[in-house]
Amino acid sequence: MSSSRWLACAAVAISANAWAVQKCTLPDGRVVYQDAPCSTGAASSQQVDVVSASGRPGDSWEFSRQKDDMTGTSSCFATSPAVYTNYRSVHAKLAYVWVQLHMTPKSEQPAFTVRTSSSSSDLFHHDLSGTGIKVDRHEFQPFTQRVAAHALSFTSEATETEVVQQMSVGQDLRLRLRFWPYDKLHDTEPVSLRGFKQAASRMRACAKS
Repeated sequence: MSSSRWLACAAVAISANAWAVQKCTLPDGRVVYQDAPCSTGAASSQQVDVVSASGRPGDSWEFSRQKDDMTGTSSCFATSPAVYTNYRSVHAKLAYVWVQLHMTPKSEQPAFTVRTSSSSSDLFHHDLSGTGIKVDRHEFQPFTQRVAAHALSFTSEATETEVVQQMSVGQDLRLRLRFWPYDKLHDTEPVSLRGFKQAASRMRACAKS
């Protein structure tokens, strides 16, 4: 096979496992992914690909920071690449999710959330039974708190701390989720932990500054 034909086939294979979404850094420093263009108030916007494990690797974890001009305090974040589930929304698009850690100067430990785009109709279900996270071969940890329609977490700080520690030495994590109003559980492709330690370290340093 000629090199040009090989490259063309590779491009098709990649495009079959990826599509572009908007990566928006909000004024409060949070990074979110969405299909719609970022709002005019966003600090930055970037078009990125959401990919499956069978496609090319996604971006690594990223650190972001937002300083409140009024109080001078900082909100510090470590955000994963976005990854899709096998759940299709009412618009026939695969739902995508990401993991985010958040700290402020008052935080002793980072707050952990799994998120889906607030601009989409992909809402997490009220029924959290069977949902959770698994880091590498560690024990499956159930989600116990629906923070909002687009965010899940844990009620136990001990569980939250344990999961973050596992992520610090892990290779990837997987999520099991349920979307409103359906009962079926959906597993994500593996979410890479590449760059997690660096992003988390910068987040912690940011929260102390």
